[in-house]
Amino acid sequence: MNADGAAGAPRAACVALALGLAALTLPFDPRWLDFEATRRLAQEVGFAGSYCFLYSRRPGTPAADLADDTPQNVKHARLSRLQALVDANAADISKRMVGSTRRVLIDGPSQRNASELSGRTDNNRVVNFPGGADLIGRFADVLITAAAAHTLRGELVCKPSAPAAANAPRLPMSSER
Repeated sequence: MNADGAAGAPRAACVALALGLAALTLPFDPRWLDFEATRRLAQEVGFAGSYCFLYSRRPGTPAADLADDTPQNVKHARLSRLQALVDANAADISKRMVGSTRRVLIDGPSQRNASELSGRTDNNRVVNFPGGADLIGRFADVLITAAAAHTLRGELVCKPSAPAAANAPRLPMSSER
């Protein structure tokens, strides 16, 4: 988004997202959306993931000519506050998933335990669970049994379906991350 974007645009985009889209990237322009507005939006909408960085000049970009009068300690504090809020949102969403059965695209072995599988739920949460390598590339229903900081634990509850269709949207396999 650029400086001409309306202040309500991120909120409207998030509402559209909640109505059925799987992912959305909302870059924020500091000329029209200050830190507190960004923080309030992240809290109100419930962002569960973000790619936030400290401001730094990049040659050839419009921001390269902006004054950078925010002290580094303030930048770090703001970034920490925003990341803590987003992490809390993600933890809340994950905890609410415990006890539910989710359709999971199994994308490979778990990064921490090669005897387990890893996959992604329909809301892009990573879930690890026991299973054999023959299930990789298939969808399966998985009961979510626990929520950790950045992953879910689960148990396979039904026989997996056929391999994901070749023309279906493809998630990156564990080896590609």
